[in-house]
Amino acid sequence: MKIIIIISALFLIALFPRCEKCADCDGLQYEAEVIGCGLDCGNLYLISIDSRSQDADFVPGIYYANNLPEAYKQNGLKVQLNCRQPKNDELPACTTLGISYPHVYVISAQKAE
Repeated sequence: MKIIIIISALFLIALFPRCEKCADCDGLQYEAEVIGCGLDCGNLYLISIDSRSQDADFVPGIYYANNLPEAYKQNGLKVQLNCRQPKNDELPACTTLGISYPHVYVISAQKAE
């Protein structure tokens, strides 16, 4: 039983991607499009992320964007950003009314050119 719990824990750790702020942030790691305000997590917006580099930690997909600046909360807006996995105290309480999405914590953002 103990082995099953350990294997399950290792599997879950490998399943969840991590994103840390890069040491030399010359460029922004991800391109994303703002989809709109999510249904379940208050005023958090959903973004669709595409990676800009081969060694990106987040896979392309839809995420809740924690700490997205107000200026970028516009449906359809294309942005570039750096992000990381949110800490436990940065996650809001969400309902389960709609589809559940993972979260990213936005470190920096700018409009895509």
